[in-house]
Amino acid sequence: MGSAWDETTANITLFRIMVKRVLPSKVQEKLESVVGLNALPWASFQAHVTHAVEMYRKKKEANKQAAEDLITWLHKAQLREITRRKQENQEKRKEEKSSAKQAAVMMVPTNAQLDPTGQTMPDQGNQQLMPVGQPMMVYPTNQQYPPQNSGWGQGRGKGRGGMFQPRPRNYQPPRGGRCWNCQDPNHMMRNCPYPIRQQQAMMLPKALAIVKCKAHKSDGEMVSRGNAAADEAAKSAAVDEDCVKVMVQDEEHEEVRGQVTEEDLGEYQDVASWEEKERWKK
Repeated sequence: MGSAWDETTANITLFRIMVKRVLPSKVQEKLESVVGLNALPWASFQAHVTHAVEMYRKKKEANKQAAEDLITWLHKAQLREITRRKQENQEKRKEEKSSAKQAAVMMVPTNAQLDPTGQTMPDQGNQQLMPVGQPMMVYPTNQQYPPQNSGWGQGRGKGRGGMFQPRPRNYQPPRGGRCWNCQDPNHMMRNCPYPIRQQQAMMLPKALAIVKCKAHKSDGEMVSRGNAAADEAAKSAAVDEDCVKVMVQDEEHEEVRGQVTEEDLGEYQDVASWEEKERWKK
């Protein structure tokens, strides 16, 4: 059957060696530092082994708790950082929204006016107006321009004949000319959409008025182009009896036999060619 483990010294020594081998390595190192451990009685040997194992377990538990505490502290630190960044982002968004609202309010003019269609119109107080007493004076050039009347040269109508030939469709205004009224180079004064200025109207040639002189008042009333300058020209021409008969055209595109003085006909060179003037004399 065998003998008990503590009957002989050899059995006790082998048993102590087997006990130390099953212990953790750190406990074995601790027991190796005890001098004469194998020579001690069994009770002393057992006390040393038990003490070493208990110290190992306490130290292991303390290390485990420290690791858990460290992990918990790291988690809390990360949570605080996330919360701080979230608050900063929220404050930044609030500032951006506030800045956007302020910019939108500043873009709306405080004294803007609206037209009937709802569109914003500029403030009239900020517009630069031309002084009334200092008009822009523009002097006519020596270029030959056609008459202002849009119906000039269209004839007297069907069956009535006429002494003027119609203007070709591909007619273009002379190069370098511009409107005397608004200074726009894209159209002549006869096609200007703006009202004729008083200063520009006074510069119109007198021959643009369709007049009757004293010697021919019985032919009908004086007909003008419908502006004050032409009316004044008609009055000044009507006092002179030395006149020639010419064929002219009124605003209704009807040719009217009128009387224009030789002086007025000479001033007509600004808007007609000399060939046309000589033809009108005939």
